[in-house]
Amino acid sequence: MISVIICTYNRANLLKRALNSLVRQTVKEFELIIVDDGSEDNTCEICNSFKAQIPSLKYIYRKHSGLSSARNVGIKSSTGDYILFTDDDCIAEENWVERMSFYLRRESIVAGAITSPVSNYLKLCHNIAQFHRFMPGRKAEYIKFIAGSNMGFNISVFNDTGGFEENRKMAEDMEFILRSRVKGYRIFFAPDA
Repeated sequence: MISVIICTYNRANLLKRALNSLVRQTVKEFELIIVDDGSEDNTCEICNSFKAQIPSLKYIYRKHSGLSSARNVGIKSSTGDYILFTDDDCIAEENWVERMSFYLRRESIVAGAITSPVSNYLKLCHNIAQFHRFMPGRKAEYIKFIAGSNMGFNISVFNDTGGFEENRKMAEDMEFILRSRVKGYRIFFAPDA
């Protein structure tokens, strides 16, 4: 079983694009968990509008508590052996779930590739600076860090590490990866995911 988790907060229009990309996945058997971290926009209505296209969609609304806590809520609500995270402003390629789950059969932690839209020059520069280690043209290899917008784990990693640090206000993915690495886990970069 594969669980895809998206945590969101007041970004319904972006979330709608992300959900549209998940409808088109080559793998149809996955559960989708949306953790709404206290949104005051129409996030709930957007999620409800996708239930016919993604019957496994679980919508969880909670008081705003931050991304780390929202990620843990998603994990605790999941039933999958493989846990995939993407962000509400990301658009997954059609084979994203398929490719990530392929690598998670062999690896405990997988970092997927990140591309950036080229229509906004400043955003492109920012994304290249932040995500250059995760560009699709790089070779498949073990790396030291991960980007929270495209990451996958075997559930055993969370059981072993205790999940994300609840009160962390930033870089929760980096802190989690550092703890995972201390426990001996390696991160495999999959440029085709």
